[in-house]
Amino acid sequence: MIAVLVAINQPFTIWMLKRFFENIPAELDEAARVDGCTPFQAFRHVIMPVIWPGVTTTGLFRFLLGYNDFLVTSLLLDASDQTMVPAIAGFSTAKQRPPISSAPWPLLYRSPQLCLCW
Repeated sequence: MIAVLVAINQPFTIWMLKRFFENIPAELDEAARVDGCTPFQAFRHVIMPVIWPGVTTTGLFRFLLGYNDFLVTSLLLDASDQTMVPAIAGFSTAKQRPPISSAPWPLLYRSPQLCLCW
């Protein structure tokens, strides 16, 4: 399961970061070098503030993709078929909520798509 999720999410992350890094002009690094910065100082003081929004956005997308995987898995699978992460999360909340099978989660989860198709 982990290999499948990594195989799905990793290309998206690499593609997103690659496109963002390609849009950073090389003149920023050259201007910092002309001003007397070492390569590390140019990276730290000039390039890092420019790439920080792209890294943050990509991290947010990765978090949301991981949370969606957790949410869909915990909603659609019965307690006996759940993967490791929802099963571990179920240990702490087992006494606080009714069993997953008490509600028709697959039907409730897919109802907006079914309404849009009609």
